[in-house]
Formats: sequence, C-alpha cells, structure tokens
Amino acid sequence: MARCALDQGKWNHAPGSLERNRSEMDLKSPAVGKVLRVIVEPGAPVARGDEIMVIESMKVEIPIKANATGRIKELHVKPGDQVQRNAVLVVIEP
Repeated sequence: MARCALDQGKWNHAPGSLERNRSEMDLKSPAVGKVLRVIVEPGAPVARGDEIMVIESMKVEIPIKANATGRIKELHVKPGDQVQRNAVLVVIEP
C-alpha cells in the first residue's frame, strides 16, 4: 500500500522552517480569524502563558498566549490581518 506524502512527514513544516534554529518556537493560530490586538513587539521578553495577542473567530475573542519563555524574535501579523488556522503568528526564541 502506498503512503501519502503527509504520512511521510513532507508537509509537516512551513517553508523554510527546517532552516530555523530548532530551539525557536512557532506560535500558531488555533482558528481562522482576524487579529484584533497585538500586545508585544519584536524583542520583547515573554513568559510561558503571557498574552501575546487576541484574535477574533466567529465573533469570539481568543487570547493567544506564549507557549514558551523567551523573547519575541519575529512577529508575523498586525491588527486587522486575517489569519488561517495553523498560520505562524509569532516566533519565540529562548
């Protein structure tokens, strides 16, 4: 039986993510929605559980919290942006 590409892990990484330092953490969107507020800026220190931003999905506000302690290396969105589920919102480095 042939295995699909997903089973072989070919689609499990965003383009370019394999070149990134493995210690960095991507914070991804849990749902399709709109970015309402961004609370942090690149370079800001964060602790696991700190609120990073708020997105709205189906008229519900969803707080997005840091999944690791470190500092914000990259911020990929701004207020008003539409995001897809699993889109990388922020990169946190320890």
